[in-house]
Amino acid sequence: MPFGRKQLALYSLAAAFLGAVLLWACSQDPTPVDGISKELIDCIAQGRLEQCMDGGMDAGDGGMDAGDGGMDGGDGGMDGGDAGDMDAGAMDRRIWVIVSEGDPGLVMINPKNDQPQTMPFGMMNSYGGIPGFAHGVVAPASGKLAYVAFSYPAKVVTIDIQKRDVGTEIPLGGNEVKELAIDPDGSAIYAAAVTANELVRISTENHQVTHTLTPAELTGLSTPYGLAVARGKMIIGSDSASQNKVLFASVGNGLSPLNKDAVTLVDTYPDGGRGGTGARPLRCAWLNRTDEAYCAVLGGTNADGGAAGPSVWHLAPAGDGGTASRVISLADVPRDLLVSLDDDRLYVAAGDSVTMYWIADQPKKPQEIKKTVTGAGAYRLAWSVQGNHVFVANYDAGTLTKLRNFDLSVLNTFSGGYTAPTGLYSVP
Repeated sequence: MPFGRKQLALYSLAAAFLGAVLLWACSQDPTPVDGISKELIDCIAQGRLEQCMDGGMDAGDGGMDAGDGGMDGGDGGMDGGDAGDMDAGAMDRRIWVIVSEGDPGLVMINPKNDQPQTMPFGMMNSYGGIPGFAHGVVAPASGKLAYVAFSYPAKVVTIDIQKRDVGTEIPLGGNEVKELAIDPDGSAIYAAAVTANELVRISTENHQVTHTLTPAELTGLSTPYGLAVARGKMIIGSDSASQNKVLFASVGNGLSPLNKDAVTLVDTYPDGGRGGTGARPLRCAWLNRTDEAYCAVLGGTNADGGAAGPSVWHLAPAGDGGTASRVISLADVPRDLLVSLDDDRLYVAAGDSVTMYWIADQPKKPQEIKKTVTGAGAYRLAWSVQGNHVFVANYDAGTLTKLRNFDLSVLNTFSGGYTAPTGLYSVP
């Protein structure tokens, strides 16, 4: 039966309503976003997002539902006007944590209302009167403590969220520790002691060092950096210009070397040939569903032997060295990587921008979708807990940017008091 004007009007109204709901839901922090459609990604890449939304395009498999009703802007102990009260319950799954290098402190942001709250450490180091250099932060889901990496001298420090005070200091070897990772179950913290060439496991139960890996155990360990943990395995990158391997260790109840899994950065082409090399794999990120990863690599050579610029490599460790492939060449140094929860998109922070790539169809052939300027020195990336937003710490600009995950629209920029932000983490 042909549609009359009334039916057409109703369908147009429904399509417009669905588009509006989609845009609103994606600006919130609801249930996990998974399965954003390739059609929507194509619309974004072609600059046709508004037309697609007007057409009522579905965002995926229902992952955009606004969900749990947690849209109230005022609760959770995060009232933006008072920096005095912050109990342990305030640091729940909705709170973001950022560490500032220049004036160390925690900045917690409630994604319900985007209200930041700052907690200075008042930390002094061994030079007397000079704030310590903070480089990374992680926090277990309990919300009672945050763990911060400090240098000069190297140590991990617990921050009591309820008391707003520095807690236990856990000394490490050498002068610098710039990377922290946390076991998914929250039972352990892993620290990369850069100058001591050590990897350390710290129990979150008693704050004691339980295991230490050195080059004698983990072959090739050099200036460890870029730690990433998933499925009982940790990737170890490096800040050494001569390091041409990505290393691995087994984590969980201990910390054990996986020397046979080490991947040498020699470009493997689909036809089995060999290409250029990579060096200094500064940051790495696991895919969520497979034992594959991407690493930001700062140097190396091209197939003709000439010096290579910064790039992103795809890794497939296989217990026998696996394979490595240079998949993205970049003009700017990549400082961080992030993979979407559904393994469809890769986000790369480099220069003053974040670029999104489509990787669902062919992980070794990322397709650039969109690039968004966030601020000078885009340095660290992290998800909002449910995956609807990407947060960016801009080191040189001293700002924090909140992006919508599927089109990289800038939803908010936080500034003031974020001097040289170096660590960014979402409480799980």
